[in-house]
Amino acid sequence: MAEWGRKEYSKAWPSRRPVWTWMAFFLSLLFFAGMLTLEYEQSWTAAERLYLSDYLKSGARGKASAAAQSKYTLLEAVIGKGQRLVMGDEIEAVPELDGRPGYRLTDEGVKDGIARLTWVTGSFNDRGLHRVMSQAVYSDHESWEFYQKPVYASLAFLVLALFVAVPKDRARRMIWKHGRRLRGPELVRTAEFNEKLGKSKGLMTYPPDGVMFINEEQTWADKLFRKNLSRWARVPRDREAMHFLIVGDSGTGKSAAIRQILSQVWERGEAAIVYDPAMEYLPQFYNEARGDVILNPMDARCPFWTPGDEVPHEAEALTLAASLFPDQGRENRFFVEAPRKIFAHLLNLKPTPQELTYWMSNAEEIDKRVEGTELAAMIDRHAANQRSGVLGSLNMVADAFKLLPKESETTRRWNTVEWAKERKGWVFLTSKPTMRERMRPLMSLWLDLLVLRLMNEESTKRKTWFVLDELASLQRLPQLTTAVTENRKSNNPMVLGFQGKAQVEALYGHVAEAMLSQPATKIFLKTSEPHASEWISKAIGEIEIERFRESRTLGKFPRNSENQSRDITREPLVMASEVAGLDPLHGYLKHGNLVLRMRFPYLELHANAEKYIERKATAAAVKPTAQPDGVPVAPQPEVVQVAPPRKPPAQVNEQQHFFE
Repeated sequence: MAEWGRKEYSKAWPSRRPVWTWMAFFLSLLFFAGMLTLEYEQSWTAAERLYLSDYLKSGARGKASAAAQSKYTLLEAVIGKGQRLVMGDEIEAVPELDGRPGYRLTDEGVKDGIARLTWVTGSFNDRGLHRVMSQAVYSDHESWEFYQKPVYASLAFLVLALFVAVPKDRARRMIWKHGRRLRGPELVRTAEFNEKLGKSKGLMTYPPDGVMFINEEQTWADKLFRKNLSRWARVPRDREAMHFLIVGDSGTGKSAAIRQILSQVWERGEAAIVYDPAMEYLPQFYNEARGDVILNPMDARCPFWTPGDEVPHEAEALTLAASLFPDQGRENRFFVEAPRKIFAHLLNLKPTPQELTYWMSNAEEIDKRVEGTELAAMIDRHAANQRSGVLGSLNMVADAFKLLPKESETTRRWNTVEWAKERKGWVFLTSKPTMRERMRPLMSLWLDLLVLRLMNEESTKRKTWFVLDELASLQRLPQLTTAVTENRKSNNPMVLGFQGKAQVEALYGHVAEAMLSQPATKIFLKTSEPHASEWISKAIGEIEIERFRESRTLGKFPRNSENQSRDITREPLVMASEVAGLDPLHGYLKHGNLVLRMRFPYLELHANAEKYIERKATAAAVKPTAQPDGVPVAPQPEVVQVAPPRKPPAQVNEQQHFFE
C-alpha cells in the first residue's frame, strides 16, 4: 500500500519507446481509411465506383506498355444498335438473389436512351481503355485526385496528433532522464494553473474569477490552443482575503505586480489603502472626485486630522498609543508602557494636534495634566533618569505631530472612525524620502488605526485592499500580525511587499515567521542576499523525486549482468541560486501547492494627478482648549505650520481602463 500523500508508481514507469508518436501515426492511417471510405460512399457516382478497379488496373498496365492488352469484364449500356460504358448515376447498385451485387437503370439512364445493361467480357488495350474511362466516366481525373482530399485531411490530422504526442513522449523521456515527482510543490504552466484552480463544466474549463497577473511565460502550444487560459494567472476570488506576499530586491518588479492589483481594484470599484513611500502609485490611481484621501502632512491635499477624533471611547486611547510606542525587543518594558499610558491620558483630553504637540514638548505641561493621577509617579522629578527616558519618548512622537496642519489650513476633516463606516474613496499614505524618518510614527499610527477599524467592521461591507509596499520602512505595527492572521474573516485582502525576510524579522522578531507564512499567494522575485534567497527556496518547497537507475557489467558470457534500482531523493524545486539569478520582472508565483514561472510586463499607466503638492509655511498661535480643572493656562509660543496654496477646484478624473 502506498504511503499517505505518495502516488504508487511500482508499475507505472513509462516505456522508453515513443508510444504516443506511434499512436499518432496509427490513428492517422485509420483516419485516412475512414476519409477514403467516406469519399467513396458519398462523393463518387455509381459508375465511378463500378469501374474503379478496372480503371486503376488499366492505368498501371498502360503506363508499362502502349500495346499491352488485358482481359476485362465490363458493364455496358445498350443504346440502339451500339454500346458504351455507363456514366454518372445512370445505374444504381441492387443486391441480386444470390447476394452478389447487381445493377439496374435509373431514371437518368432511361432519359439518356439506354435500353438495357449487359456484361461484356473481352481483351482490351490497357492504355486505350484507360483513356476512354478517364474521358467518359472520370472526367479526365488522374488517380491521385481520388486520394487527394483524404491524404490532405489525414496529414492535417497527423500534424495535430503530433502536437499532442511529441510533448508527451518528450515528457516520458524526461522522466527517464531526470526522474519523476512523487510529492511536494508542482511546477505548472499558466494554463494548468488556471485549470486546477478554475471550474469545469462539461468540456469547458473556466479560469478563476479573482485577481489576475499577466504572465508572458507561455509555451507556443498554449498560446495557440489555450489562449484564454494561458494569458493570465488568476487567483480565485474567495481566496483573495487570504492575502498576498511580494518579495524582491529593489527594481525587480514588485511595483509592476502591485500596479496590476491596484488596476483591477480600481476597475472593480473596491476601496484601497495604499502605503506609497515612493509616491509611484498616487499619480496613477488618485481620484479626487471619488473622495480619495492623501495622508501626508507636507502635502497641500492632506485633510485635517486630530488624534482626539480617533478615541470615541477612553479605552481606545491606549490601543492608539501602542501604535506610536511599539515594543522594541528586549528593552525595559517600563519605557514603553509609561509613554503609552501618559499619551493615552493626554488623548482623552481631546486636544488639537498643535496643543498635543506643545504639551508633549514641555515637561511642565505634562506635569500639570497628570498631577493627582497614578501617572505622576512615572515622571517623578526625584527619579531623573526615569523621568528623562519617558519624556524623551514623548518628545520623539511630538516631533512628528508638529507637521500636522491646522483645521483652518485644510478644506476637509477626516478620521478613520467615519471613513471605515462608508469606505468612500482610497487612502494614500505618502512621504518624501527626506521627511520619511520624521513622519514614520504618523504613518504607522494611521495604518494601525485603519487595520484596527476594518477588522472590527462586518465582512459584508465594501471590500478594502491594504497595499503596503516597502513594509520595512514603517515602524512595528502592533495590529498587523493580528490582521494578517484574522483579516480574512473581514474580507480585507492585504498585499505585503518587502525586500527580504531579515527586514521583517528585525521589526517583528519571532512572530515574523507566522506572519510570512499566512499569505496564500506569494510572488518571489530576484533576491541577491544569500539568506533571503535560501528562505525563498525553502518557502517554495522541496520535492520528492524517484529516479530509475541502471548498471550494466560487460564480460564474456555468462558474466554479463544488468541491475536496476529506484532511488528516492529530496531536493528544492527552485534552488537559491536560481532565485538570486532571476532577471528583473521574472519570478515565481506560489499558490497552495502550485508553483508558476512568471514574467511580468512593465505597465505604463497615465498619470491622473500630481504626486506631491507642497504646503507653504505660515505662522499661527496655538490656543490650548482642553485644561484640567484648576490648572491655569500658560502662555503658548507661536508654532510654525503650513497652509495649502490657493488652487482652483480639481477636475473630475475619469475612470481609466487598465486592462482591455
